[in-house]
Amino acid sequence: MIGDFMSAAAGTFLLFMSAMVVIAYRGGSERAGTGPRHLSTAIVLGFLAAGCNTLYWQVFGQVGVNFGWITVTSLRGWGDYVDVIVKGMAGLSGYYHLKALHAVMSDDERRLWSPIEMPFYPNRRACLRVLARAMSATQRRE
Repeated sequence: MIGDFMSAAAGTFLLFMSAMVVIAYRGGSERAGTGPRHLSTAIVLGFLAAGCNTLYWQVFGQVGVNFGWITVTSLRGWGDYVDVIVKGMAGLSGYYHLKALHAVMSDDERRLWSPIEMPFYPNRRACLRVLARAMSATQRRE
């Protein structure tokens, strides 16, 4: 029983922090298709997925089963559908992280590499530095 309570409490904390990150990185003044825009979309989707997953399994699931609002069988049955949505959002978040790296490459290199190939791009660190500078510049303008 204490483990269920701790799981629900930790889930509530993660849900709160996910909501704060989603609010902080929601759409801003960046142009669509830019590295910072892709990165903020990736961050929002990733934390939204974590928050939804936590809300269902740790917060609603733990409390609902303990109070008899839902059976474990029903929780697991509906959880399969929730997992499809949440894992889809997390996968899309990963793609947007790669797309953000791809968006800050030079035009010549961008033609040679696709976003999916970015984990194998030999100069990833340079892309990360450019992306970090672009995010900083965007934040200073706001």
